[in-house]
Amino acid sequence: MKRIIYIMICVVAATYAAAQEPVSLSLSPAEQRQTAFAATADRSSHNALTDNPAWLATKQFVGDTTALQGLVYAGVAGSDSDGDFMHYEGTGTTDWRIGASGTYVTPHSGTLSGSIQYARGKHRNIGWSAMRMPELYLPYISTDSCGGDFKFDSYYAEGAYSFSINTWTLGARMSFYGEQSWRLTDPRALNNTTWLRFTAGATKQLGQHLVMLSAGYGRNKQHEQLRYWRPGQQDRFFVCYGFGLYDTRQSAVSFGKARMFYIDEFTARLQYLSPASKALRLHASLGYTHHSMATEESDIYNLYESRTGIIEPQMVLAWQPDERWTVTLGASASIEARKGYENIIEEYLANADYNSYDFRTIDSQQNYVRDVNTADVSLSVSRQFGRLSLTVLGGMSANGYEEKYLGGVYSIKVNTSMPYVGLETGWQAGRRDVLAMSLRYGKSTVGSHHYDVLMQNTKVKHLDFQQAFAPYAYRVADLTKFALSLSWEHSLAHLTVGLSASYYSASGDRLTDAVYTGTIGYTSTAPMISVNPDAHREHRGSLTAYVRF
Repeated sequence: MKRIIYIMICVVAATYAAAQEPVSLSLSPAEQRQTAFAATADRSSHNALTDNPAWLATKQFVGDTTALQGLVYAGVAGSDSDGDFMHYEGTGTTDWRIGASGTYVTPHSGTLSGSIQYARGKHRNIGWSAMRMPELYLPYISTDSCGGDFKFDSYYAEGAYSFSINTWTLGARMSFYGEQSWRLTDPRALNNTTWLRFTAGATKQLGQHLVMLSAGYGRNKQHEQLRYWRPGQQDRFFVCYGFGLYDTRQSAVSFGKARMFYIDEFTARLQYLSPASKALRLHASLGYTHHSMATEESDIYNLYESRTGIIEPQMVLAWQPDERWTVTLGASASIEARKGYENIIEEYLANADYNSYDFRTIDSQQNYVRDVNTADVSLSVSRQFGRLSLTVLGGMSANGYEEKYLGGVYSIKVNTSMPYVGLETGWQAGRRDVLAMSLRYGKSTVGSHHYDVLMQNTKVKHLDFQQAFAPYAYRVADLTKFALSLSWEHSLAHLTVGLSASYYSASGDRLTDAVYTGTIGYTSTAPMISVNPDAHREHRGSLTAYVRF
């Protein structure tokens, strides 16, 4: 049973490793929240290990044998929400996906691995954002005053190669993610989003110890177009830059707006594994990601920029006194800091002979700051009872969110904490069947919080309710979270078939002091949250069928 579970984890982790946050194979924010809530220290450790492309060819853990492993899967999922919701995420999703992955280990030529996935879906009732993956670009998002449903097609492909030389293992991986999304209500929206990533990694065996280092570069592009098709349509396009502040343009007949977003991503991760033969084992990891974001209007280059740094330390300490017992202590954190820059552009006469004009940057102001921090500590105890394995766990997570303008003009802050407990079990039912179940329950409560956003110019309509208060109201809710996953595998002569199902819910209420008392500047045809405290309900379910060989 241990071998079956180990192979399954390695193959699935290899499939998803190249697509972790801010761009993962998750097809919706609800799926990302479910994955984060249901994660364990062991799973996070495997994700970090497989993030290094040299890992699969490391002889100490894979073995120097010829082996072909593959996985083919198809899945369907859906989510829905009631009451408060994040406007740029929408009120619900439906999606389906098909994909495959494989790993081929040769005796002397190294290890090849790859994966592909195609997915299609719909995000319902997205308002005040025409962006895909807006969290990457906040607060500099482009929007209109209508909103609607976004449909999308997404494509993912990855390939990696690694090989060993004496006590060294080297590896390289390339991945591509592409998405086209569209909205069929005016203003018609069309978004083309791509991620291209390259990662190189190395591992070095020092006796029974293992040191791992990886580094990578990624390039993200998003091309957004908004255009009206109805004659005489007169609406507004907004380019937001935080706390309800925006630039706007009134549309003319058949007028549209286009915008480009670019992100240069640099990543690095250093890891250490203590000897696997010891009863007490340590896996320590330190990762860093840097995002440099720039924008380009249809007529002006790079009005807004941002710089984001993310530090991710992680530690997993496992103690296995014998083959039956395992005690695991895990600790991890994510420290994200973003600075936003508003560039001042002037138009100048570039060529007097031809009377041609161009734009140039004359100044840059760094006003916007956004910090998102998370921390998690967990302890699990596992026991093997013959064909049955049982794991109980408990932990505590904390989250901090803060955005502000320097000088104290605007400030939003929310801190939350969540104790949680979990239960996992696996059962070898006969020679061919394996059943598994995982439960997770948590109680999230809001700690210190404040909302200090007061528009200075009251003669102009603002978007502070949509862009500042609505995300704040979504975050200040005491929530009860629950996650359940079930899986079944049946082994045949040369392959294994399986089914897995999952369910996630978050339910609670907005705090009573989170009330909007200002004047809403603009209304929208898309649903929006209430100005008064409301319920917070979110549900998501998924079903996946797969074949492993």
